[in-house]
Amino acid sequence: MFESDPAVTALIQAVIAQRQHQPDSKFIWLADEHPIQPSLLDRLPKDSLLFISNRFDQHQLAESKGMVSQFSDFELKPEDKPEELFIRVPKERALTHFLLNQAREHLPIGGKLWLFGYKNEGIKTHIKRASTLLGCKAKVSKGKNQLSIACLEKTHKNSEPLDDENYLALRQISPHEAEPLWSKPGIYGWNKIDSGSSLLIQTLSAHKDCREGHRILDIGCGYGYLSLWAAQQKPILLTATDNCFGALEATSRNLNTSTAKIQASNAGDCINGEYDLILCNPPFHQGFSTSPNLHQRFLANTQRLLSENGIAWFVVNQFLPLERVASANHLNAEEIARDNGFKVLRLTPL
Repeated sequence: MFESDPAVTALIQAVIAQRQHQPDSKFIWLADEHPIQPSLLDRLPKDSLLFISNRFDQHQLAESKGMVSQFSDFELKPEDKPEELFIRVPKERALTHFLLNQAREHLPIGGKLWLFGYKNEGIKTHIKRASTLLGCKAKVSKGKNQLSIACLEKTHKNSEPLDDENYLALRQISPHEAEPLWSKPGIYGWNKIDSGSSLLIQTLSAHKDCREGHRILDIGCGYGYLSLWAAQQKPILLTATDNCFGALEATSRNLNTSTAKIQASNAGDCINGEYDLILCNPPFHQGFSTSPNLHQRFLANTQRLLSENGIAWFVVNQFLPLERVASANHLNAEEIARDNGFKVLRLTPL
């Protein structure tokens, strides 16, 4: 069953209510990964609301409902000119600070910022900082389970923005690597070399499943660590895909080659063709909890995209019963390695 985010539901209800009071205002909703109940989008105004998300699946959902939508990293442009800005507070502080700085920069005097979040997400602190940025006192109402809904009307622009860790900029994260790796906040595991990915490359390098001339796909590429290894194997085709705008930007910088195809897609949904080798270190969580639906999507697309003699290599947390989901998708999963809380699986078509 679809799990909606109650704070997002409250945000949608606020947009609808404000649209009735301010029919000529331009609204912008900055949406990250928090789940959206698709049917609720049918009720939203299509002519005065711009939807912006750094998640490709959210962007696709909005477009499928006839909304004007942008897939980007939330960098507002001067011509966007929002009069009311709606934000479901993200989990990552750097991104939250960046979005609040966007409100500071782009809302006009008298413009309104709406924030939605919970006590355990630090919403009280975010509201306080936003109040300082916009020079106003927030009007706060409460919802269920310690949900806070804040409306802030801008009176001036504070001269000092919040520290957002230079959110938009790519930065080097691997001073000891032979080649620099570029990443940024907002990408899953953005500031480290994932130990699961290292185990996957170490294990695969000892086998003969990857040969020159293969067609290789990296599903859920992150900043492109697995794709970089794949590029060194001299494939005739290399495709890297991810749901996150920042991940695609970082992968493009890291690969620095015109021979790789980098494509936005949720768990490989938009990828077509056949591949001899598929690599995957999936996030396998939605929010902070594992999502069986996400397991299913990754594996169903893997089965669809593998060539007749193709092989997929996955690395996942040891506790995940991926073998059972693989079997349901006509894939045989063989455990090849296990270390440091991860297991490496070799998947072949049944």
